[in-house]
Amino acid sequence: MLHLLFLAGVVAFAHHPAVFMGLLLFFLGFAKAYPQFQDRLILREGLLVAFFLAGLVVILAGYMALSEKTVTGFLPLTLAPILLVLGYCVIIPVGIMYRKKTRADEPSHPSAG
Repeated sequence: MLHLLFLAGVVAFAHHPAVFMGLLLFFLGFAKAYPQFQDRLILREGLLVAFFLAGLVVILAGYMALSEKTVTGFLPLTLAPILLVLGYCVIIPVGIMYRKKTRADEPSHPSAG
């Protein structure tokens, strides 16, 4: 519950740098002082969602550039294909294939014994 209050304060004071930094530093200090009450951060899942949404935004921007009225312009002929290939072939696959390396993934080296 306290996290939501800090989040609301940071969002409310986003345009006031002194208050924003004060709240952010206070939150970081609180999280560091009471680690037994903190849950593990779920960064990997959030990163996967972020890559997927970024890919969708880039693809949407590509289709918007493609739908420009002038057929021979810079947006439909140059920028749109670059954005679409970047979204479909780079950003979304990175979001799908990204995973944390585990011990099982590391190659085993024979001991030189």
